[in-house]
Amino acid sequence: MSKSNDPNKVYGQTINIRYYLEKKVKSRPYFWEGQRLDSYPLYVQISVKRQNAQFRSVLGSYFPFERLDDLLNTHSQIIKEETQSLRNRVLAFKPFENANFSLNEALSGYSVLQEDICYIIGSHLYFDYKKSYVEDLVVRMKKDTAIYLPELFAGTIAKDDLDEQEAELRRRARSIFSRGDSLDKLNSRLVFNEVLINAVSVNKHLLAFKKKYGKHFWSLENYCAAMRYQMSSPVLTLGFFLSVNFKENYIKYWGLDSYDSMMNGIEKLRADYAEFDLLLKSCDR
Repeated sequence: MSKSNDPNKVYGQTINIRYYLEKKVKSRPYFWEGQRLDSYPLYVQISVKRQNAQFRSVLGSYFPFERLDDLLNTHSQIIKEETQSLRNRVLAFKPFENANFSLNEALSGYSVLQEDICYIIGSHLYFDYKKSYVEDLVVRMKKDTAIYLPELFAGTIAKDDLDEQEAELRRRARSIFSRGDSLDKLNSRLVFNEVLINAVSVNKHLLAFKKKYGKHFWSLENYCAAMRYQMSSPVLTLGFFLSVNFKENYIKYWGLDSYDSMMNGIEKLRADYAEFDLLLKSCDR
């Protein structure tokens, strides 16, 4: 691409934006095709006039190095939108014309206010959703293989053999989750709908997970989807979620009781996830 056509070049100078996995953050296990991989959160680095800034991507997902390219291609549209939004934000502060340009000032509040609220919540809930899903899958697989039926196996199978069989069931359950139900091919927002679909009586762990936050909390993504359509915006930002406008619109369509119930779920989330609580507190300053 020529310099004149490169959208990141202005007056011959460049805005560099790249995505990377932040290894300074504690890894999470990621199971794919029977393998246990270490995954890390996706971060964005932006460089302008020898100034750098790094922060977590709007995707809010944890990716393994081994699958990074595939997953970035899967989320290419979101990456494109985030990159363009970042570029526009920086250009609004005229970095190549302003001798006193500050990248930190240009991006102040960006990583918080520009993220979609359901991405943020979903990225926090994803790991516990997966844990509950796998536990329910293991229970069903145990029943199918009948390895724990006392009348058949009491006193006939050594504990080490039982532990080995259970470990194998858990490995298979995690592999099944990663192949068929992993949200990494989609996005963290889908945690909401996955819980609503799969939290049924036969999945007791997921059902308890759903009840903990309440039914109106899990309907938040459906409401936000309607709002995104109404506002012609792919992102319903955290800033908007915390605004009076959001509250008024929610109550108008869903009622005050539903809003109070949903916010009760949000408060429980804040109590469970310190990082999420700090994120909301930072917006109140």
